[in-house]
Parts: sequence; structure tokens; C-alpha cells
Amino acid sequence: MRENASKREILSRRIDRLTEDEAGEVLDYISVMESLRNNTEESPLDELIVRLLVEASLTGAKDSILKTYDEKARLASSQA
Repeated sequence: MRENASKREILSRRIDRLTEDEAGEVLDYISVMESLRNNTEESPLDELIVRLLVEASLTGAKDSILKTYDEKARLASSQA
């Protein structure tokens, strides 16, 4: 192979020698790589959304726990 051939040219020649199944596997791999790239690009927004959802969930759970505790405390004090 030429020393100055680009990686894309080398890849193109090598793909031509693959079977259809092997070419399909390469396409699957490329799809995974593209998906990971897309996920990385959206990462800061995704992280913010997840953090906000977790905080909202924890706040809701905290409120629920406090409400249950208050109800049981009132019930206990009224029975005493």
C-alpha cells in the first residue's frame, strides 16, 4: 500500500474485500461509534437533566418522609 494513502482510502480498499456479513459488522461498529459521539456531545445537558430529576425525586421523597413522620408523631401524641 502507498505510504501516503489516507486512512479513508485504506479503509475503502479493505472494506471491498470483506464479506457482506463482515461489512455489516463494520457498519454496526460505526453506528456504535456515532452513537457514543452523539451522546458525548449532549452530555452536559443530559447531566443537568438527570441531576434536576434526581433532586426533584429526592425532594419529593424527603417531603413524603417528613409528612409521614409528622402524621405518626401527631397520632402518637394524641394517643398519649
